[in-house]
Amino acid sequence: MMASFQLSNYTFASLFFWMDQYRKFDYEISQSTIKDPEVAGYLRTECGAKEICAGTLFPALSQNFPNGVVAIRSRTINFPSVLFERGKAVVLVESKIDAFVNHSSQQQNRRFLSANMYAKLNLQNTTFLDYLFRAELAIDTFEISNVVSMVDGIDVGSIEFLVNALNELIIAEDMKRKLQDGIKMPVLLDFEQIGPGLIRFEDGMLLLGADFCFEENCIKQEKSLLMLAESQQSLDMDANYYDIST
Repeated sequence: MMASFQLSNYTFASLFFWMDQYRKFDYEISQSTIKDPEVAGYLRTECGAKEICAGTLFPALSQNFPNGVVAIRSRTINFPSVLFERGKAVVLVESKIDAFVNHSSQQQNRRFLSANMYAKLNLQNTTFLDYLFRAELAIDTFEISNVVSMVDGIDVGSIEFLVNALNELIIAEDMKRKLQDGIKMPVLLDFEQIGPGLIRFEDGMLLLGADFCFEENCIKQEKSLLMLAESQQSLDMDANYYDIST
């Protein structure tokens, strides 16, 4: 027997709204938040000739703020939106980026950069098992705009380079874990699931399905009902589903 679910953009948008309320898409990159001392060292405005740090990437930063340490913060300016399209799901996140420096002549952080970032995230490595949908978030593309900088040499291109580097070092791994707890569907049948669940993105909706067996019917089958349904490209839209319609 088979159970199927239909989830709309609105259902997922509600989830991401509450994640945003708890600031799950805000970031602070500073020496106090980074555990890896090597990565934290990149935030210095001055370093050795053979080392890499913020001051070597942007010499004007070292000249204007000697012996300083950079901190980068981003915060969302709108709650994320979700778009389901055929074959994929896209999460749109708009953030404000601010960069500060604390250097030897000042006790307080001084902001030297601000910009806006518009990022498109994808859902990857999706699974549906035991009524639990899981996925990993990953940045697909992003755009930088409205750059205001007090430091020569920092522009849209250099910020894009910086975001790519931070994504590889820190952000990507954190993004993967955003949905690690999964989204639990109502338990319709308290039976054993046969094989992997069906996951299909369509325009405006996500379709989930799973085959279940009971006692003697739980013998491994050569072709499950789910595989048959997928090969015929038919998912019973009138079956039990869980959704909030828009």
